[in-house]
Amino acid sequence: RISLAAPKEPKCFMSRRFLIDGHNLSYAWEPVRRQMLIDKQRSREKLIALLARFKRASGCRITVVFDSSSGAGCRYHSIQGIETVYASGGSSADEEIYRMLAGEGNKGDLTVVSSDRQIAGFARRQKALAMGSRQFIALAEGYLQGSRSCPEKPETVDVEEWAKYFGVDED
Repeated sequence: RISLAAPKEPKCFMSRRFLIDGHNLSYAWEPVRRQMLIDKQRSREKLIALLARFKRASGCRITVVFDSSSGAGCRYHSIQGIETVYASGGSSADEEIYRMLAGEGNKGDLTVVSSDRQIAGFARRQKALAMGSRQFIALAEGYLQGSRSCPEKPETVDVEEWAKYFGVDED
């Protein structure tokens, strides 16, 4: 017998993990972009706060990568449950994303978020999914407004119809 009960975790069925080009997303997301013109650090904090809300609503893991803010080595932090990476001094966030992708073993549940075509192309060649910043913003804002569930999650009616079509019991 096949169980059609929805899995409890994760809530998001589109991707379980997002690897995000932080500055690319910041410039695309209006409330964050406005803050970037005033104070880059505060804009990062605003982006992380929005991503933390999205993470709570979706259940997805999120890593956001920023360019280095100093000459120090690559720094990893967890802020509000968001894995935050600052690229090593002398390297860019793009280079850090390339390095992280190349070293990632399981890319099947990973979506890279950037409108940079080179990053998106590299992600696809590495067998990860790629999503533009505006597409991610639409997804995240849907969750933040509480009006959207992940698009790949079938509705109960759909599951019941398919179960009948394939002759599967719903136990």
